[in-house]
Order: sequence, then C-alpha cells, then structure tokens
Amino acid sequence: PPPSSAAPASAPTSASPPAQPKKAPAARPPTAVPAGSARVAARRNFDDVATSESQRWAASRAVSAKATVPCTYLTADAEVDKLLEMLDEISAQEDTTLHIHHMAVLAAAKAMAQVPEANACWVDGGVRRLGRVDVAVAAGTGEGCAVGGVVRSADHLSLVDLAGQCRVLLSGMPLSQAECEGAALTVVFSESQQALGIVESFTGTTLTITAPVKRVQIHPVTNKPVVVSMVRLGLSCDERAVGTEDAQRLLKVLQRSMQNPWLMLA
Repeated sequence: PPPSSAAPASAPTSASPPAQPKKAPAARPPTAVPAGSARVAARRNFDDVATSESQRWAASRAVSAKATVPCTYLTADAEVDKLLEMLDEISAQEDTTLHIHHMAVLAAAKAMAQVPEANACWVDGGVRRLGRVDVAVAAGTGEGCAVGGVVRSADHLSLVDLAGQCRVLLSGMPLSQAECEGAALTVVFSESQQALGIVESFTGTTLTITAPVKRVQIHPVTNKPVVVSMVRLGLSCDERAVGTEDAQRLLKVLQRSMQNPWLMLA
C-alpha cells in the first residue's frame, strides 16, 4: 500500500498583544440651565415674609441708632431663686401664669421711678426728661427681635395687670407706630446671652434679661457649694441722654430688686 502522507503542519499562531487599559470617558461639559429655570429654582429656596408697621419702624430705628448713637453698655448677674418662688406663689393665688420677664418689666419701671435722671431720651438735639414711667416691651432671640408696644405708667400697675398688658403687646397683634413710641426704656426678654444688646435702638435705654440658668456658687455663710438660678442683666443707654453714673445707679437698683423682689411689691 502507498505510504500514508503526513498531516500538514499547522501554521504557527502569533501571540495576541496585551490588553490596553480602558480610557475614562471624557467629562461632559455642564449643561446650561435656562435663565428662567434658574430664577424659578431660586425662588423655591426662600419665602418673603411680610412685616408689620411696628417691625419696619423698629428696623429703621435700629439702623439709624447703630450708626449714630453713642451707647454705654453695662452688665450684671442677679440670683433669682426668691423671685421665682414668689412668682409661683402669686400665680397660684391669682390663678394666672406669671413669668420672670413680667417681674423684670415691673422692676425696670420701679427703678426708673427711683432714678428719674434715667427716664430720659434724646429728642431734636436735646435731652427730654419724661414725667411718666412708660416701658416698651420686646422679646429677643439670637436671630432677631419681636417688637411689642408700650406699657403706660408701668410703675403704678400691679404685677398681674402689668403681665396682662405684656401678653397683649407681645401677642403679635398689629401695632401702630404711636403704640410703640413714648417710652424712655425698653425691656427685652432673651432666651440666650447672645442676644444681649440687640435692640439698644428702640429707646434711650434698653434692659435685656436672659432666661434663668443654674449655676454653682459658694454660699457666703456656709462656704459650701450651692446651686442657684441666675439671670444676666444687660443695660445699654444713649450717652447723650443718660450719663454713665446714672446708668450704673439704674442697674444697681435693678439688680437689687430682682434679688429682693418683695421690695417691688411693698
């Protein structure tokens, strides 16, 4: 038989080249947003809140005073445990709710009566001494101030009557400019010390009182640590109308009254 033919040799295969790393896709250019859409998106990020006449008046006074009025700033701490106990007792007797800022308004009015030189404001290039003690009230926060109106003849009101007027004035009801004017002193109740002095502009003198906080102090008799409730009083005065000495006297009377509240009700 014929010899079998050998199978043809297979052609040599060439080695495949190494895989190349994939390139990251090119970044797409930012897509332009139509101007109208941008305006719509911006409008959705905030709300314009309408302001009352009293808020606009207070804001204009704040801007003007901050730039033009020279002020004296004083602070003092007052222990108010006795005051808080008295408020609880009177609230229970009168079937109402009294707060520390109601007592602060009364204390400020009584102090102004004792230091009449501080019951003054700067008007038309001169000092105007007021014969009646009217006190403006406001509530402050770290972001702003809720402006109230004026409690007329505050030093002659009982604590319960004065508290009732403060509730109405700070309820958010619309107030006219006339209802916000006429006082030489504004009392502001602030939740934090950061808001001290934020409204030194509404009247010639502003008293800011913080919420009570617990502190540890050394008792002066037993020499042992005790926990007490303290508030900080911040006083700012227009130096053109109220001198530094009169401001210091006013703050000292305020501090004594807050620490000995029965002096105000005597």
